[in-house]
Amino acid sequence: MLPSFTCTYDEILTATIQIDAAGSGASGFLNISCVAGRSPEMSGVACAGPAGPCNSNMISASAGDTIKIAASMNSTATQANLTDVSNGQSSSASAPGVPSNAGLNAWFGLQGSNLIPSFSKITFSGALVNGLPLVAHAHSSFNMVSSGKTQITTGPLASSGQRFAMTFSSSGPNSALCPKREPQRSGNPSAQSGYGFSGVYRLGDSGKTVAPTTGPSTGPGPFHALGGVYAKLLNCSPWVTPGSYVSAWIMLQQFGDGNDHIQIGWEEFAGGHRETLVELQDPADANENPSKPFENCDDRSTWHELWCAKSPIPAAPIGTWTYYTIEYHPELNQFLLYTQQAGESRVLVARVSSVKFKPNMADLEGETHSTYDQMPGTASAPEVFEDAKVYNADGHGWENFYGGDLYNGDSVSHLNTTFPGSQDWYGDYAYLPASGPNAGSGQVLLITDNGS
Repeated sequence: MLPSFTCTYDEILTATIQIDAAGSGASGFLNISCVAGRSPEMSGVACAGPAGPCNSNMISASAGDTIKIAASMNSTATQANLTDVSNGQSSSASAPGVPSNAGLNAWFGLQGSNLIPSFSKITFSGALVNGLPLVAHAHSSFNMVSSGKTQITTGPLASSGQRFAMTFSSSGPNSALCPKREPQRSGNPSAQSGYGFSGVYRLGDSGKTVAPTTGPSTGPGPFHALGGVYAKLLNCSPWVTPGSYVSAWIMLQQFGDGNDHIQIGWEEFAGGHRETLVELQDPADANENPSKPFENCDDRSTWHELWCAKSPIPAAPIGTWTYYTIEYHPELNQFLLYTQQAGESRVLVARVSSVKFKPNMADLEGETHSTYDQMPGTASAPEVFEDAKVYNADGHGWENFYGGDLYNGDSVSHLNTTFPGSQDWYGDYAYLPASGPNAGSGQVLLITDNGS
């Protein structure tokens, strides 16, 4: 049963039941969106398959409603169902089955971010796996902890073995940091899809950058190789449209060819699931696996040149800062990718061997996949890239992202993408601080969604 509560903070909380195996999965998501000063909005959607599809038929729920979520998977079919028993609305999705249940697991739980809404608890009841109470299977429980503070606590199973409660604390990170906001846009969300980018790029030619009016395919050249890029990113939790995902990342790529790149950062999917993003695309991928031209850490079936320490790589806590680093070692023909939290040693999370391209362009960007996604950040609390540097292999070593001479006198190379026909309606923007200690330093980039 859904509790009653008041939106004191900006937040989205997700109640989920999920079953997955071999990279496929079926899930029912119930999203509780909370924006300070507004009434809570509760909606749900069913998803099936590796990354969907999610049913576009979402349900609307209210406090006091009882929600039933079910997911199933076998060799012939994958199915997810979500029903509001109180008002009769439902959502379902299906996908092909998986040939083997190796690695099959199921979980019941909640996901939150930033400050958790200040209500007492949500109770899960009738929790069955393969028709038997949860207690009949090997199982474990865990709490959600962010920045050392417990946000969600999982209680013990009741005597029935199929009922437990989850309680909440409002002691998470500061919600003023890059808050979640549903963009206020007009039109039909399903009618606007595609990639959106907001950020900057830099070429390896003694610090020169490309003017926004030229674009990567027509800018000046040639350009020296880049041996690395790093930046400290704020781990945000943006509003994500069902079936979509949003990310912020750093990248090395080959100038003039967006298909040759390696990137790392954070990403968040609809429903609140988060991972550390690692993606590779090189000329060989299209031939090695035509149906999956990208290599990603969260999908082992795509790996050829890519190695990852985990699959998927867990995301850093929301509201914290992480150094993301890509190093290119031409003598080894290898990329090394690292993450580093404050006060901790950096960790090698991925490696690429037998590199098929030579990077000479670096990017700092946010990315969306629907015009109804929130580009990370708001006008008053943006996504932040701090201490951004590149390694210039022309002898300059590590230098500020905007160090050195600038092409055509431009101080920054924006990449603010609008969707076809949107006429800047999308509203994302990347910029350097105009004042303060970092003004003009070339070390801090701010990204915001002006529609949030």
